[in-house]
Amino acid sequence: MVRMSLTPFPDRGCVAWLANHFEIYGDKLPNKHEIQLSVNVKKEIFEKYEKEQQLNGLESVQYNKFVNLWVTLFPNVKSRPWVDVPGKCNTCYVIDRLRRTAEDREVQRHVGLAHQMHRGGLFMLERDK
Repeated sequence: MVRMSLTPFPDRGCVAWLANHFEIYGDKLPNKHEIQLSVNVKKEIFEKYEKEQQLNGLESVQYNKFVNLWVTLFPNVKSRPWVDVPGKCNTCYVIDRLRRTAEDREVQRHVGLAHQMHRGGLFMLERDK
């Protein structure tokens, strides 16, 4: 709410889109106030934003403005560095592949929950040792 009130009117749609995107696709770290995304390039997220705006008949901001809004209003959202963790187990691989390829927001939401449960020890039994 505070972010929206401090943001110029044309950029509010972008800020709302970013907040929603980070909520769905972000991986919240339990021990830090940080959200990590599995996409390493901000340009990919911008292209997704631009495509959704065009489909809805809405005006989009330019790439530089998009990145500036991200960095200024969401400094706790970072790109997850690429690591070879998906090779750790078959479930990790399937979850990571779905997170990278699924386009549907509801699928992404459920894959995020599966990731949290798997990472949290519900399925990763090797963490008990």
